[in-house]
Amino acid sequence: KAADACAAKLSADAKLVYAAAIGSVAPGANMQDMVRSKTRSLVMGGQLSRGNARPAAEAAGACLKQAM
Repeated sequence: KAADACAAKLSADAKLVYAAAIGSVAPGANMQDMVRSKTRSLVMGGQLSRGNARPAAEAAGACLKQAM
């Protein structure tokens, strides 16, 4: 699967976002809102630093788009 191959090249933080979000990818889903929500949960849970959240979410989002 192209999305998983893409994810294999991500940073550790971006892989965390990808893993949290991949189960919610569906046709018609608002990808940006979903990735933002999952990333926010990781930050609030202390698994991802606030400073790394945006670049990790953007990188993961690029791979997640391939899963649609």
